[in-house]
Amino acid sequence: DNPNFKTRLGVPCIAIDLGKLDCDQFGLLGMTDQEVQELKDNCPCACNTDINCGEDEEEKEEARGTKPSPLLKGTADDSNTIHEANIDETEKAPATSEPT
Repeated sequence: DNPNFKTRLGVPCIAIDLGKLDCDQFGLLGMTDQEVQELKDNCPCACNTDINCGEDEEEKEEARGTKPSPLLKGTADDSNTIHEANIDETEKAPATSEPT
């Protein structure tokens, strides 16, 4: 998919793909047949018009040019682990004992 393409309505390929939108239905939104064809030509994976686009999410990301860098893979999990590992014991709520 062309990452720089947007329809006349301002909709990029990625939004069509993530929203599971039917490209043929854009005609109902006022786009001409020619504009719908231009959409299909620029967003073949999102519009499911290219048999070479994989169903695998990683293949789709690669085809549309949005595959994350391997350097960023797992960053969220790693940062959570780092954050949890750096919690100072004094930050934890102290145990309270009830008087007897």
